[in-house]
Amino acid sequence: MTPLLALALQACSIVGLGEPSTFRIQLGGSGTRRGLDDGEVIHINNSPDDPRGMAGLEIELFGIDGLPSTITGADFRGGREWETDVPSSGTVGFAARLQDGERHLVAEVAGSWTLEPESSWRLRIERMPERTESSPWCRDPWDRCHLVWEAPVREDMRNYPTEALAVTLFRVSTEESCPQGVSCL
Repeated sequence: MTPLLALALQACSIVGLGEPSTFRIQLGGSGTRRGLDDGEVIHINNSPDDPRGMAGLEIELFGIDGLPSTITGADFRGGREWETDVPSSGTVGFAARLQDGERHLVAEVAGSWTLEPESSWRLRIERMPERTESSPWCRDPWDRCHLVWEAPVREDMRNYPTEALAVTLFRVSTEESCPQGVSCL
């Protein structure tokens, strides 16, 4: 068991009752984009079928009773999202790992958060450029970004020099409304 996984296990327990909230997990999109700092054109690869994308992804969830504990890249084929209900209180944790074809670790990110009443949650997992001070994620208030975790991709498995495995958590209160034309979750 890795130290990150042990930390996530210690931090997670669901307590309390109440109306359930929606929890979704999705992969980020693929395509050609400009790099965040230097403007270099890079190819973002989040394909669940490609070993240089998300084919070796495993996501372990903690603190959600009765749900599958492991989700893999194959669960996202065809653009599918994973979705379930979670309680309105407690703590949810995850460990997201990318592995190569021989199951050696490429990148690992782990974290946890406290559930809140009347909230919907979306966890987006993707390979993308590492964050920098000049190009932070979650810039727009309507983006509903709640937390961000990241770890560099192992050097020999990178598609470009600054590639990281990033996990972004979005939260939307059921009492909030989104700007016209914007999908908050």
